Amino acid sequence: MERRVSSRYPAVWVMLAVLALFACLPETANTAGPDPLSVTVLYDNIPFEKNLQTHWGFSCLVQKGSTRVLFDTGAQGETLLGNLKKLNVDLTPLDAIVFSHIHNDHTGGYSGLKAELVTDPPVYVLKSFPAEFKQQVKAIEVSDPIIFPDTDFRTTGEVPGQPVNEQALIVRTPRGLVVVTGCAHPGIVNLLRRATEVSGEKIHLVIGGFHLLQTPTAEVEQIVRQFRSLGVERVAPSHCTGEAAIGVFRKAYGTNFVESGVGKILQIDTSSTSN
Repeated sequence: MERRVSSRYPAVWVMLAVLALFACLPETANTAGPDPLSVTVLYDNIPFEKNLQTHWGFSCLVQKGSTRVLFDTGAQGETLLGNLKKLNVDLTPLDAIVFSHIHNDHTGGYSGLKAELVTDPPVYVLKSFPAEFKQQVKAIEVSDPIIFPDTDFRTTGEVPGQPVNEQALIVRTPRGLVVVTGCAHPGIVNLLRRATEVSGEKIHLVIGGFHLLQTPTAEVEQIVRQFRSLGVERVAPSHCTGEAAIGVFRKAYGTNFVESGVGKILQIDTSSTSN
């Protein structure tokens, strides 16, 4: 005798079948990997994208997930705004502006930029900044390392240097720290050591100015060895590093050397710890 499924409750049987099907599917909800990280160099004296204007100074936009931090503003607002337009980068919204140090080639572009900003993001400056500059911006004075709440963004805090003190920006990723430096007046190795002390993590990438423009080759080679001892995996030197020093790092790091300059957009895959 043929067995027949009762048709009295067809909707129930359909629902049970659908539920059984979904139970067999792999779990995909809420399993997205970590947010990707991007660093866009907006201002640099070193060229990368030919259609952008170079000028002595440094600025970059660092973004991870929905958090966007502008690090330094270069020397000229006009140059910064022009490069932003050519790169089609909108700084709205912007969570914060972090200044590495007081020198004009890192702070001078702020006045021109501020006039164009729709929002009024907080500006993090070192306690040692002149009072006049602090009054011109929506300044939050920092001396100790700071942590941006609910993000992977940190700073080194104020590191003593000559002729000025400085701070670096830190972003935590599964691959290690991404450290962004302005001019490294305290010494690039000192800044990196502070970054590891603050976070307790290894360094995946260092990008920015290393302040080695007039440093003899033998000293640069020693600094490279110190990078290695700190476990620095990748480097992207620019700005005040100097062509000769950049060449030393390029040779030493090989495929882990990242060419940088104005217009460079560095995308860091944070979904895996493998290189």
